[in-house]
Amino acid sequence: MSVIRTQTAEAVKREFAGKGWINTVNKEGSKVDGVKFINVTLDRSIDSLTLKAGDRIQLWPNVQREGKKDADYRMSILFVE
Repeated sequence: MSVIRTQTAEAVKREFAGKGWINTVNKEGSKVDGVKFINVTLDRSIDSLTLKAGDRIQLWPNVQREGKKDADYRMSILFVE
């Protein structure tokens, strides 16, 4: 027989706090493709950000508008309360 244990769900608060862009570092020589990384910046409305153990950062795909330099991702913080 299995034992079923239930946990109370943690209260989580989501706050969108930044944007992320995919960047590529082009290498010289035989390696043409380069290395990709995501550069994340805080929104201008955020003065500071303090995270604690259990908080999570998530990146959500962002809608790209024609002719605009929109971020590739929106960053959200999940604060565990």
